[in-house]
Amino acid sequence: MTATRTSARGTTATLPMEALAKEVIAGRCVAFVGAGFSAPVCRLWHALLAAVATEVKSIEVRAHVEALLAEKSARAYEMAAQILEDAFKNSPTDDLLQALRRHTRRSDVSSADQQRMDRRRTLLTEIPFAAILTTNFDDELKGEVLDGSTYATLLRDAGSRWVERRFWERSSRVLKLHGDLRRGTGVTLSRRGYRTRLYSEPGYLHVLRSVLLTKTVLFLGFSFTDEYLNELRSEVLAYLAPEGKTPRYAYALLEDVPPAMLAHFRDHEAMHVFGYGVPGDHEHRGFDEFLAALHARTNPAAIMGRRLEKRRILWVDPSTDRNARGRKYLEDATRRLCTIELARTPDEALALLTTGETYDLVITRWGHHPQRPADGETLLQQMRQRDARVPVVVFASGDHAGENREAALRLGALEYTFEWDALYAVIDRRFA
Repeated sequence: MTATRTSARGTTATLPMEALAKEVIAGRCVAFVGAGFSAPVCRLWHALLAAVATEVKSIEVRAHVEALLAEKSARAYEMAAQILEDAFKNSPTDDLLQALRRHTRRSDVSSADQQRMDRRRTLLTEIPFAAILTTNFDDELKGEVLDGSTYATLLRDAGSRWVERRFWERSSRVLKLHGDLRRGTGVTLSRRGYRTRLYSEPGYLHVLRSVLLTKTVLFLGFSFTDEYLNELRSEVLAYLAPEGKTPRYAYALLEDVPPAMLAHFRDHEAMHVFGYGVPGDHEHRGFDEFLAALHARTNPAAIMGRRLEKRRILWVDPSTDRNARGRKYLEDATRRLCTIELARTPDEALALLTTGETYDLVITRWGHHPQRPADGETLLQQMRQRDARVPVVVFASGDHAGENREAALRLGALEYTFEWDALYAVIDRRFA
């Protein structure tokens, strides 16, 4: 996954991984997660249906389900699920949801499997996707069911750049398309259930269509066997790529994909496929290596760590507690390879700045005083008089931000901001 390559004409072209990372960082990428993501600890679809079928008393129903599962097609699996749903409805003593809860998780999960799943989940949720959509109803990705109460969250929340506070606090938004088994809400597994979800719930199809039209989608652990999603993708391509033109609108990570299929996805599906897999690799290491590579390029802490490694920052504030959480984030991001020193007053800061110490950045509060100039104003004036040439960012409250920012910039401040997101964006621009 090299960053760049040189074309025959000598120009540098961006490789797919770097192009994908750019979309993620810009807040334009949605992850679409399928059953393969949870495979280290959860049964895949056909195995889950087979396990649930063992609890059905009717020999005829079990035989019918077994025959359908042997066909190994998405349509047959949906029919098998419908038969099981009907069978449990006719049972006075049991509940399909309970059976699904008993059998969703594999019975042979080892500590290594669990560690791999935990690591996979951490990597995924620490990548700043605009949203994570999943067709899985298991509990490996905790989130909300995609319905009328969450449509606006998905479509109208424009803030999704990597510097957003929710990303460095590791709170990626997960929305479940087919329900949540733990809560027992909206679980969809049969053909009738899919029809209800698609055509009887106002807005569901429109929302998915809007996401596919407006976002770059990365498919992970996804087999492209859901008929309605494939049809939606075809509709979107008809809008976005008319007359055979197929610019890249999506990415996918797939195992053991032959070159002809890679070319088909590229030329006719507007999708770049990252192939992975070597013979005998039953642990799907390539899947986790891909996530780790994308995480390294896009995770806020990873980016900030590269920006600030071996840098020295002077933070000017009389309160050591007020910004402790943000400072800790910066220190953790650089694995303590960034030095952050504290000064309580402008005089303390000036003493450090003019006695041979070298700093890459000063972050100061504005610190309004009714009887004298603000702390930030004093610091900037004194630094100018003493020719202390270190960039200064004023990180203040939002009170009187307009007039204070104008004064700070006039005195030579690099920027005046009052939100963590904006502060991190300034640091990113300064040291990119």
